[in-house]
Amino acid sequence: MNKEIKNQKGITLIALIITIIVLIILVAVTVTVALEGGLFNNAKDAARETEKHAIYETVVSAMELDDNQYIDYVLTANKAKIALENDEKTVDSIEIEENNIPPRAILTVTGKYGTYQIEINGKEIKFLDDSNPAGGGGGDSIVPDKLRKYILGEEEEGIIPFTEMNPDSGIISYMNHEFIGNSTIEDADEELHFVTMGSDNEYGYMYIKYDEDGKYYKVTLDKDEFKTLELDEIYTPTENENIGKILEYDDKRYTVISATSGEYELVANYVYEGFTLGADSYADALSSYNNSIDSLNSAAVTATGLGNDANVTNIRSVGNSGINDDPNTFDGFSVKSPEIFTAYIDKSAKKADTNYETDICKLYEANALSATKKYWIASRDIAEDPNILYFYVRYFDMSDFTVSSDIICEVLSDGNTQSYEITWLGVRPIIYLKTGASGITWITE
Repeated sequence: MNKEIKNQKGITLIALIITIIVLIILVAVTVTVALEGGLFNNAKDAARETEKHAIYETVVSAMELDDNQYIDYVLTANKAKIALENDEKTVDSIEIEENNIPPRAILTVTGKYGTYQIEINGKEIKFLDDSNPAGGGGGDSIVPDKLRKYILGEEEEGIIPFTEMNPDSGIISYMNHEFIGNSTIEDADEELHFVTMGSDNEYGYMYIKYDEDGKYYKVTLDKDEFKTLELDEIYTPTENENIGKILEYDDKRYTVISATSGEYELVANYVYEGFTLGADSYADALSSYNNSIDSLNSAAVTATGLGNDANVTNIRSVGNSGINDDPNTFDGFSVKSPEIFTAYIDKSAKKADTNYETDICKLYEANALSATKKYWIASRDIAEDPNILYFYVRYFDMSDFTVSSDIICEVLSDGNTQSYEITWLGVRPIIYLKTGASGITWITE
């Protein structure tokens, strides 16, 4: 009996030794594969990106607006410092640069996986290093890989997206705005939504929503080849159960496009028609172009009749989101403009802007982009060809869901001018209404 037990113990010990040797070999192989495959580096990169997202969200949550609906960059930076330090991040410095254009604050933040610099100005919040994680509207953004490859092609070198121009590998019909699935995004017709098209002097733009992350993206297009050039995240919707709901106030109906604990941002479900931009004379038309944003905002106040309402904190036109590129600077010329244009106008035209993009995304998210008629967008545009310099104001066209522009005035290379009086477009107000205001009736139909 003892002999048999001894033999059994010997066999068990040998098996144990063999098992240990096999495990050692497996561990060695696994570590080698991980090192050669960059597994640890990839994990570190992923941790860094996650940390950046967390830092960005913390700064955005600390955002404060001033009375004109610009980001108060000083107050926001100081609030963000407190919030970041409460989240065990180190704020190495806050630099206030009042003489910068635009004025800004720069936070230098150190986390567990790296050090980051964040710029806060009246227009946006963004990282100053290699990426900008979320909808601040500037710099590169972190875009899901499959979306980037779908829009820019597998090699990310750009594609012609419209099936009418590129039947073999186009991804969207220009006519009906439906996305087409492929090996990158099979259910593209369900996951991607066309918002609108637009353009400026150099590029075309397509705005889309991606259901997988709920965010809005801007596709930059080459205007000559209609080829995709860039893909950037521009807007992340806020979560609020009231967005998209309709209410009535002062006998007029509005749709909620954003909300806080104390205020609703509402877009009018009507369009005010008693408004004209442009003029018969060039001097008056140019003045109308320069003052178009202020004029449209004033018309919005008139349209609502709420200018003296204590429950309404601000009234403006669609497009003037308070994110406006230095609106009082008279330097409207593109660097390509021939000298004769500059000499003739004597630098008296305000520059173009793209401040309408956030509003367009907000209205789409609330299912409120369409209205009873085409309406102005409080946003200027300048375009040129070798012989003419054009000054536009943008408007939204529901017939084809595009952000278009109408010419207010133009200058020819021989010094002649033309001007136009535009009476066929309306004004669509946006109001900021206190949530506790009496007289609010929610529409449930």
